[in-house]
Amino acid sequence: MTGWFEEYCAANTRTAFTADGWPVAESVPRKIADALRTVLASYDPPASVIETAAAQIYVGSELGRFEEQPGNLLASASRSEKELAEFQKLTAKLADLIDGMHGPAITALSREGLIARDLLEPLQRAYEASSPARARLEGLPQKNPGAKPRVEPVEVTQATAAAFEQITGKRPTRIADEEGEYGDWIETLRVVFAALGIKASAEKQAQEFRTRIGKKQAD
Repeated sequence: MTGWFEEYCAANTRTAFTADGWPVAESVPRKIADALRTVLASYDPPASVIETAAAQIYVGSELGRFEEQPGNLLASASRSEKELAEFQKLTAKLADLIDGMHGPAITALSREGLIARDLLEPLQRAYEASSPARARLEGLPQKNPGAKPRVEPVEVTQATAAAFEQITGKRPTRIADEEGEYGDWIETLRVVFAALGIKASAEKQAQEFRTRIGKKQAD
């Protein structure tokens, strides 16, 4: 492992859980690199190429996860109003709780560096802002847009396809028989999805990727 990639792996971890339920930090870029190195071993790719590909795939994964966060998704007017109403309710509840806390609890929090009563003023502002914020909910659909979009599989498939072509010199094309898809490309995508914990179908994502490429070529 080269120096830059070792530092990159140490700086980019995600929390995983053991079979016993214990949280552990794992380096996802390293898992991706190990997967690529194993599945494409016959091409004898240089370590630098594998590591760069792993980093690019990890960036695609992070971008996709970010886009899938609720804060980046559209919601209906009714859901948004409900969220602001609940937000207002909870800020008031937390402010009341803090205001009624006794000395031992307040002291224990202060010893951890948190002055609980310092939260009362921002909580009051949050409570007061909730009502006018609800009035600003304009131009939203009456119904929710539908199922949560899956962006991560799309981004990862695109990054993995680029890495596959660079390492093998082959285009990520479909090979199939009556038993299903097989070959280096689909196996590469499968192991990358497994390394990232992506539950989406590698076969379906590969097919959708080919469709997008075909449309671009037609244009």
